[in-house]
Amino acid sequence: GLWTSSPDNISSSGTVLSISTAGALTTNSLAGSLTFITNDASFTNTYADGVTAEISSISESTTGAAYGLSFSTSTIGSSNRAERMRINSAGNVGIGVVPLLIGKI
Repeated sequence: GLWTSSPDNISSSGTVLSISTAGALTTNSLAGSLTFITNDASFTNTYADGVTAEISSISESTTGAAYGLSFSTSTIGSSNRAERMRINSAGNVGIGVVPLLIGKI
């Protein structure tokens, strides 16, 4: 993922892929992520790691008791790499807004 090069555990069982982390997580800590990477030079000239998009599980509490799902995308243009959408732990969706402005749709 974007934030770690060595997750604690990645396992597969049939059609299930699990990504896990050990220890307590605090607000905005990543529990795991699915990262999409390219080797296209027109992109890697801007982002050497080649990360084009990512879906992440993010802690939304100081004790790691609530988690949301974050969707990030990348462009070499003016909008750069950033979170574009989040489904928070209450099921509310925010698209193109800061997480604090997430509401029901």
